[in-house]
Amino acid sequence: MATGELDTGRGCNQVRTLQQAGATRWSSYFGFVTRLIEMFGAARTVLENIIDNAIDSKVRLQADNAYNAMISFDFVFALHLLYEVMGITYILCQDLQRKLIDILNAMSFVSISKVLFQKLREDGWNTFF
Repeated sequence: MATGELDTGRGCNQVRTLQQAGATRWSSYFGFVTRLIEMFGAARTVLENIIDNAIDSKVRLQADNAYNAMISFDFVFALHLLYEVMGITYILCQDLQRKLIDILNAMSFVSISKVLFQKLREDGWNTFF
């Protein structure tokens, strides 16, 4: 497989798209962030193709603005920070969205999340960067 290409697998895993973030589901935002990181190179290539080949100058300008924002340090940093934070809270959010919430398990997930956030705060930055 060439650099920048995604392994799409077989069967149901053949299609890779950016999942639309739902208005109220934390997990849909986490899914979107995860997919964008996985498909970053492909998304960049699509924007480059639009910039190079679009007939409409407004479309080219919008693609150019999106491309420049997307490749900025601030965007990439925020994207990966969101991934780290959402990854820590993902299990907690899944547990809290269940119809039958076991309060002891929920409190356990809250405690674990707090510990992981504290660990990220204290010594996770070197690994993160």
